[in-house]
Amino acid sequence: MPITMSKGLGPNPTRFCIISDSEFFPRSMLAVTISERAWIKWHRWQGTDFEAIAAAFEKNGPYVRLGPTEVATNCKEGFDSAYGVGKRNFDRFSTYNYFINHGTRNMFTSLNAKQHSRRRGRISTVYSRAYIQSSPHFQALLKTMLLGRMMPIFDQASETKAGSVDVLPLLHAYPLDFMSAFVFGLSEGHNLIRDLDYREKWLGIYQVIFMSNAASLLGEFRRITQTLTKFGAHLLPKGYFEIRQLSEDWASSKARRAEQSIQKSYATGEPLAPGELPIVYNAVRNGIAQENGVEKSFTPSDEQFRELASECNDQIGIAFSYLFYELSRHPTAQDDLRQELLSLPAPFYLDHSQSPSQQELPPPEDLQRLPFLNAVIRESLRLRNSPPGMDPRVTPQGCLSDIGPYKNIPPGVRIGAYTHLLHRSSDLYDDPLVWNPYRWLKKNGQYTDGKNKALFSFSGGSRGCIGQHIGMELMRNALAAVYTNYKTTVADESEYPGNNGFVAGDGTEKIWIEFRKLEQL
Repeated sequence: MPITMSKGLGPNPTRFCIISDSEFFPRSMLAVTISERAWIKWHRWQGTDFEAIAAAFEKNGPYVRLGPTEVATNCKEGFDSAYGVGKRNFDRFSTYNYFINHGTRNMFTSLNAKQHSRRRGRISTVYSRAYIQSSPHFQALLKTMLLGRMMPIFDQASETKAGSVDVLPLLHAYPLDFMSAFVFGLSEGHNLIRDLDYREKWLGIYQVIFMSNAASLLGEFRRITQTLTKFGAHLLPKGYFEIRQLSEDWASSKARRAEQSIQKSYATGEPLAPGELPIVYNAVRNGIAQENGVEKSFTPSDEQFRELASECNDQIGIAFSYLFYELSRHPTAQDDLRQELLSLPAPFYLDHSQSPSQQELPPPEDLQRLPFLNAVIRESLRLRNSPPGMDPRVTPQGCLSDIGPYKNIPPGVRIGAYTHLLHRSSDLYDDPLVWNPYRWLKKNGQYTDGKNKALFSFSGGSRGCIGQHIGMELMRNALAAVYTNYKTTVADESEYPGNNGFVAGDGTEKIWIEFRKLEQL
């Protein structure tokens, strides 16, 4: 089966060429001209690679050859080949080197499966659904972030004449506050929800590191970017290297303080209060300490700092703000969600006269069983307006691989997919550009629209997002708290991209949501 070599979209249009499976490599490399090699690199340098690749898919179908040893796919079969089902998946590509902290790799930046599996194994238990739904420390953190910090802000807004609040920075802060406390303990975590100056500082840091052009320039063009920067070219965000160092130093200092709290607990025999256990730090330290046989005399090391530094970044804030945006635009869906939430044995009514520790969260299994609540989340994850990324993989060494219908692909071939495009595919969804949570409801075990849908928001295989269960718990509980107690509408979306663009996370976007308190039934 041929793979189309997409051209004609760059500065020097060239011909299309067709390559059969058998000649994909290495003979095909000899036929690749300099301009063809430069095509995808030019678009990546310009920041137009998503638009160019999307246009290539539109013209040529779900498999497009981008260069001599690179393929992009835009179908479920190709995605499953690269990203995996179960333990089967390809290795990560070297662009993940951008995310290396403290000079060497952690779980997130491990390129091969063996390294990744060892590091993931240290923390997989505390990220499991069973742990997060039963841990008193997890529940204490969730109560603090949701009931103690965020919901009072929404309640105060509902008492004002306008009734509205810009939810975008709050919904970025909510998971960041939670994850920093999940890693290092409540006392050592962020308080971005409440501290406005601190929030502005750290959201700026995360924007520079994770959402600016730095990831592309240093991931794809590290040497030339560093060289041009030394000669005074202003390619990277101002102060990038200092900001990156500040983030690493913060993680190091928090790890040391977390170790001090654990050592104090050992010395006194007193368990840490609910929420104060540095859950992820403790899991990593125990894994490393047991490997070295020094559990109680453990000293934090650079290896541990590396494992932790990538844990405190926002993965769901943009999706969460989009979820509020769509629910606030769809009153029927909002009413249906509220009716489902009120069907719980004990609806999640809030009592702001009580402290967070005195209030009860809904049983996790009750929220997990609500079909429409989870349908709303899935549909919003599908259409979220976060900037698209390709998450590149590479065919493994020592064997030939299959990519969808293409057989015997040699080692070292880069392959990637945009979940942004897959989630908007008419092959997987009817009316794919329409926000319709009802599409996820099943009747007699089948989706109501008859499509065999898939959701790629958390990737797949053994490298799927380790924090997906946490993300779902944060969203389920926040939605239950808000829509049991309030009605929301969009007050002002003039500074929000909605469905017509991507959230840059640079502080310029705003989405004002109006909250109106409902009477308890």
